[in-house]
Amino acid sequence: MNPLARAARAALRPLKHSRLVRAANPTLSTTVAGRRYRILLINGMGLVNVGMREQWMVDVLRLLLPVRPGAFVDIGANVGQTLLKAKAVAPEVAYVGFEPNPASAYYVSKLIEANALPSCTLVPVGVGATTELAALHFYDDQDAGVGASLAAEFRPDDPVRRTQVVPVFTLEAGLAAIGVDQVGVLKVDAEGIEVDILEAARSLLMSQHPAILVEILPAYSPDHRFRVGRQERLVRLVQQLGYVLHEVVLNSDNSLRGVRRVEAIEVHADPRRTDYLALPVGDATLAAVQVA
Repeated sequence: MNPLARAARAALRPLKHSRLVRAANPTLSTTVAGRRYRILLINGMGLVNVGMREQWMVDVLRLLLPVRPGAFVDIGANVGQTLLKAKAVAPEVAYVGFEPNPASAYYVSKLIEANALPSCTLVPVGVGATTELAALHFYDDQDAGVGASLAAEFRPDDPVRRTQVVPVFTLEAGLAAIGVDQVGVLKVDAEGIEVDILEAARSLLMSQHPAILVEILPAYSPDHRFRVGRQERLVRLVQQLGYVLHEVVLNSDNSLRGVRRVEAIEVHADPRRTDYLALPVGDATLAAVQVA
């Protein structure tokens, strides 16, 4: 993030939840990978989009999107952080975002509209193991619901502030409903149910072999069996599908240093070691950025 953007965000952060800002809903601007965007602030949502964060995601998408035909599917669209990066890197890519939080889904739809982004489909549902109605658990009182999860056991030490019933589809059912038949890159950030989503999408993954970007938050301790167990299941699934798992390695400025092949996801407490990339065996797309 450049110094000006950092200063602007720091100045605005104390006002994020003020009544004045929430009522005014100002529009700001930011640049992502050379592309200028209008950034809406709606009921305090959207400030995270001011300035560049997760430069590594831009770096990875630059490598993946041009060579992998099909839609870019964003499970856990949140308030459009990855949408802006994908459209900066590949403006014409077909973007499909799934977001179960109604407030966040509304924000992303307005962000798409404000920037006239082409080939975008925002689906206001969650993605999970089955098609059903499920409880989305919120751990704060903000509309964006940072960390909201469909897995009740994911944050056992954090009190649930509220729940909301939301529709959930399997990935295959959701894509079929909107007529998407090819996935090139799949990003999954689902606060604890990533492996459930991928297990349910097994046939799609085996037939289409998309690149898979997945966030796995730290387990912190071997005693957190819910998280550790899901990490182990994810590694087994990746291997069964004929994929190789890589950990995304960052530089100090959060740009991409490279990717490191791993056979397991370690139990750790490092918030900078949460992103992984699975590629089919023999795929050399990221060979130039392999690190030891």
